[in-house]
Amino acid sequence: MKLDENTLIKLPDYEHEFITIEGKSYFCKRAIDEGLELVGNRLANKMGIICSKDYLVKTPDGLFYLSYNFNNDAKFISAAKLGIKLSNLYSAWDRLENLYPTEVEKLMQQLVKVFLFDIFLMYGDRHLGNYGILENINQRDIAILDNDLIFSDTEYVRLKPKYNAEDKLRTYSNTGVSHKKSSFSILHNMENLEYFIATTSKEFYPIIKEFYNVLTPDLIYEVIKQIEHEENIKFYELEYMMMLYNENYKGITNLLKMRGIINGERIFKDKWFK
Repeated sequence: MKLDENTLIKLPDYEHEFITIEGKSYFCKRAIDEGLELVGNRLANKMGIICSKDYLVKTPDGLFYLSYNFNNDAKFISAAKLGIKLSNLYSAWDRLENLYPTEVEKLMQQLVKVFLFDIFLMYGDRHLGNYGILENINQRDIAILDNDLIFSDTEYVRLKPKYNAEDKLRTYSNTGVSHKKSSFSILHNMENLEYFIATTSKEFYPIIKEFYNVLTPDLIYEVIKQIEHEENIKFYELEYMMMLYNENYKGITNLLKMRGIINGERIFKDKWFK
């Protein structure tokens, strides 16, 4: 996105506000992560998840995102405004079934994809304001925004696969994820993913397998390098991000093998770091 000098200078004044540019509305926020939102968006698109279109803009005051407002072309209703009270799949299911009984099956499949996206990408900020329903003519779909907090080693996945945070399985598989070596977020990822697998319908297994087969460490690395090249930026913590992703993916690999969703057809090889 090319902006004139005056717009670039005044952009920081619109931080956390909407700004109109050439008749279109954009949400402006500082790019603290220096481009990770673009990585998250591209990976979401690869998995068929509708997400906001974000532009990384260099100003005299640093990097900013301009997020294209869904409401320019359609109507976006956040989960909070839909009346979803709790950040879990079952609370969303109850409300969506009430509001859209003929579409709830499709919408829940889309929301499960969002849950899996957050698990794989270690995303910790899926609150009730950054996902919702996008209404366009007679079509309704789940859409997401604010995908910058991926590869988080401290934040846990907010969109839970359980009614109550205290709900647990009697036993959990030994995925090889160590409490001493792995991050807080990875440990919670393994628990939430296994709970989902153990308590949900097998109809979701092909979706889980699709995420596993597509979001390989190779693809993650490739997309990050693409964004670096396209935006002329550098992710200085790339090595650490790939180390986190590898550990998370390794745990998912072992869990899916133990649960019979994959048959060991992909043998995980940590080729990034020895």
